[in-house]
Amino acid sequence: MSLLLGSAWQTTGPRVSDRMRLASHGHVSSRRVLSVKVECHAKEQRIRRIVLMRHAPSAELAGVKDHELPITQEGQELAKRVAEEMKSLGWIPNIVMSSNSVRSRQTFEVMKSVIEELSHADLHFLGSLYTESQLDGHTLPFLARILAVEASEEHECVLCLGHNKGWEEAASILAMESIKLDHCDAALFEAAGDSWAELLNAENFEQWSCEQLIRADSKAL
Repeated sequence: MSLLLGSAWQTTGPRVSDRMRLASHGHVSSRRVLSVKVECHAKEQRIRRIVLMRHAPSAELAGVKDHELPITQEGQELAKRVAEEMKSLGWIPNIVMSSNSVRSRQTFEVMKSVIEELSHADLHFLGSLYTESQLDGHTLPFLARILAVEASEEHECVLCLGHNKGWEEAASILAMESIKLDHCDAALFEAAGDSWAELLNAENFEQWSCEQLIRADSKAL
């Protein structure tokens, strides 16, 4: 926004415009009266995006711990389909916060085969996201704390990959309505703010809006 200062410079005596006119007739000093253009640059708030996505469905294998279960062939197809949809919408994450479970890692690998930019994203696979997702009320505050530290100004979109019940709970809090996330479903949230830390303060959760809900089920896509 440009603000032109001229007539606002008023002191005792004639207005600036009057003094300029009188100067041409020799009635006042012929000193030049300058208009000063002042550039006012308001700090532009940047758009931040969060993708809350549940991992692909996993196989139930006897003797294999829950944390180690791999995704199924169907799960691979669903993850690919959702990644293609995200790519077509222009939601390209450049930072990833994911559970370190095998099924979460494999879901990410499938997505990376579709969204090549994920190869250059900052990756964080955390065991704590696996455990925190099972505790009531823990997931969103925990995600907020780690993103406030790990996400920088250059990070515009974060992919959060993990588990229910925490992921549904986090999505519902940000959307301010009940959100159900089946396997590979993704809730896309957007907000404008000066920093991740500001927007992820609990007092500012209401600034986030759910822009899109991608359903992995073939009937919904």
